[in-house]
Amino acid sequence: MYPTLITPPQGATLGDNLGSFTFVHFLSLMYLRHVRSWALVDPFVREGGLAALVNLMSSSSPHLKSQAIDIFMQVRGTCINTRVWC
Repeated sequence: MYPTLITPPQGATLGDNLGSFTFVHFLSLMYLRHVRSWALVDPFVREGGLAALVNLMSSSSPHLKSQAIDIFMQVRGTCINTRVWC
């Protein structure tokens, strides 16, 4: 479910009013807290979270793009360091 929560609405224009989109708040929560807990990251990845992050990497917003890249790098680093399925 989390990958769906961090996906922008289809057809949305991400101009300057990012706060009006719920997905921004969930992405921030993932970035600030959840990415540090493997118990939360594991289901996120299994449900397609990495694909959702890749989609955000093409955002015109540097804020969203940088958070998506950093989350992706942290998740991949955890996968590599723990030698799990990623």
